[in-house]
Parts: sequence; structure tokens; C-alpha cells
Amino acid sequence: MNWLQNYMAQVDEYEARREQRLALLQASRINWSRFVDLGGDIVEVRAEALQHGDHRLARLARRALNRR
Repeated sequence: MNWLQNYMAQVDEYEARREQRLALLQASRINWSRFVDLGGDIVEVRAEALQHGDHRLARLARRALNRR
């Protein structure tokens, strides 16, 4: 049963990181370093933002990529 508890703990940790990434993307100032530390991908964010017509987020992601 220990393996199941470990698996569930990993799932919970993954979900917590995902929620933190989403919260960062909704902030007025995005901490891109923290976003990446939590497993986020700025290139994916930019692509999805463009796909959904969110030009503000796409611009912010492009600027973050240019700084790297």
C-alpha cells in the first residue's frame, strides 16, 4: 500500500505545482523564473496564448524568452 500513497503524493505535488503555475500566469507581473522552476515552459505558454488570442500574455512570454 505504500506505493499507492507515494503515487498519490506525487499526483498531489504535480497538481499543486500546476495550480501555482496558473496563478503566476494570472498575476499582473509574472515571475518567469519561478514559473520555469515549477516546471512551466515559456515557449508553450506563448504558443497557447497566440492560439487563444491572448496577445498580452504572448507578448510577455516573448519578452521573457528574449531575456533568456
